[in-house]
Amino acid sequence: MRAHTLIATLAIASVTVHEVSNWWEKAWATPDGGVLSPDGCLRLVPFTPYWILPSIFHEQPIGNGSTSWGAIWEAPAFYRLYVEETGMFLGETPTFDAGVYSEIFWGLHQGDRTRKVSVGGYTLANTTQCTDPQSRQKMDFYHSKVAARIRELSERKP
Repeated sequence: MRAHTLIATLAIASVTVHEVSNWWEKAWATPDGGVLSPDGCLRLVPFTPYWILPSIFHEQPIGNGSTSWGAIWEAPAFYRLYVEETGMFLGETPTFDAGVYSEIFWGLHQGDRTRKVSVGGYTLANTTQCTDPQSRQKMDFYHSKVAARIRELSERKP
């Protein structure tokens, strides 16, 4: 076999395996329970991707939209968001290292009736689901408790 043919075959095989692995990492992922929003309206389900290769062979997203290769991941995960009552799918994050940063934000935009839900800085949905007055009241109560807890912790610091 000629060297050019061998190199071309290896390149095509590598690209094909990479693209197929992007599919199976989410298609065969395992769910890790789920978390209800404080108002009980939305369910956030974390998934562990199905990886065959070690984490250094997976591109890792960086907050500014770029990616890096060769990093060792603590806890690879992606999240899917559903409406609890109907099971309607609302959105999904890219696969990222949840061991580094996985804060959940259930908040609402100020001034309009669109709810923005994000995990680890990745937006899952900007939706009008669960923005009724009762849900807004429960979320406002939740956020006031979180704000009070943050104030309490900051006052304890020397």
